[in-house]
Amino acid sequence: MPGLIDASVQQPMQQQAQTPVQPAPEQTKEKTFQVQKIVLAAQKVMYSDATGKEFLKELQGDDVVQMAAKAATSVMMILIAESKLKINPELVIPAGVIVIGDILDFIEKAKGITHTEDQVESAIELFVKQMMAAVSPDQPSQQPQQQPAAQPQQEVMQ
Repeated sequence: MPGLIDASVQQPMQQQAQTPVQPAPEQTKEKTFQVQKIVLAAQKVMYSDATGKEFLKELQGDDVVQMAAKAATSVMMILIAESKLKINPELVIPAGVIVIGDILDFIEKAKGITHTEDQVESAIELFVKQMMAAVSPDQPSQQPQQQPAAQPQQEVMQ
């Protein structure tokens, strides 16, 4: 019988511990909706008369990883500039990952260059690095210095 009591006590505790970790469904839906809006705006940038030429410039060459990452970074930077920095920074990377998929499909249809899963992963990794460098060019040199300083401040506040 002690096993039954222990199991019933542990089960609600486990459920309580998991609840705060999971985002609220409304937050998840809202973020998904915002990411979709960013992706649609990116597609407008890619295919519009005004900015489409800039997008096509990024698709020169045969290296599908470089082309996709560079084009996605360019498109996302155009969106950030046009929005006057109002895009939620948390959503730029998730939206950019979807945009990379669109760009890779475009490259395959327009140029006949196919891609592998490894190339998709490499393009995403390169895109993230390029976005981080574009948004905060001196981040790698400052990051190790900022983290130790930020952590003690957070501990004091808690």
